[in-house]
Parts: sequence; C-alpha cells; structure tokens
Amino acid sequence: MTMTREKPFADDLDLAAYAFAEAARYARLPVATLRAWALGRHDPTSEGGGCFTPLIRPASRQPPLLSFSNLIEAHVLRSLRTEHGVSVKALRSAFDRAVRPFLNRLAATYFENCILASLRHALLPRLISGELRVKDAEPLAEAACV
Repeated sequence: MTMTREKPFADDLDLAAYAFAEAARYARLPVATLRAWALGRHDPTSEGGGCFTPLIRPASRQPPLLSFSNLIEAHVLRSLRTEHGVSVKALRSAFDRAVRPFLNRLAATYFENCILASLRHALLPRLISGELRVKDAEPLAEAACV
C-alpha cells in the first residue's frame, strides 16, 4: 500500500502530541522543571518577585502540549544543565548570540515579503489586463520598495 503525505515529514516533528507528564518522563525531568522551561513561571525567590522566561516554545499553549522537537530541546537542555553544568543565564546568552541574528533576518524577510505581495496584488491584474505595461510598472515598484 502506498501512502501519500499532505505535509513534509519535518512538519510532523512539530505536531503538538505530548502532555507535560509524558514529555517529562521521556526527557527524564521533573514535570515542574519542564513546565517552567516551556511556559515560564513566576519566581517568588528573586528580590521583588520576578518571572522565569520560557526556554522552549511549546507546540501548543492551549492545551499545553509539546512536540517531538520540543522533547529534543528539553533533552538537550537537561543534558547541558545537569551533565555539563551550564547555567540558564549562559544558555540564554548563547541563544541570543546564536539565534537573534536569524530572528532579525526572519523579521526583515517577512516585512519584505509583505511589500512584494502587496505589489503583486496591485500590479499583476493591471499587467494581465494590459492596462499597465511592464516598463511603466517598474518605476511604481521601485517607488514602493524605497
């Protein structure tokens, strides 16, 4: 029997599939630790109270479920914390240095894509109908991208 997939396999890794108790068992972590890593928590021990920002972005917040990719993240975090003694502060710093440039580029690309999509929606019907010629559309496109 031949199976066809509607989505690429990589998408399956991000499906919300595991409750915190099950995921914690697989990652060999206390449930409270995994929940704090994925959802964050109020930190009553810090001066004036504080907030622990999540380290993992869960596949689903309502209901709170984790994906297989989240399990891998939790396993790597547990290993770095317990077996290699890396502090959460150092993990956050490394994440910011390694990932922040990619997130910034992603935001810039998304913005550029929005501009290009609006140009396409504005110009394509006019080009197809013959109302506008390509040589006349180029200055409009350049002006919109400035």
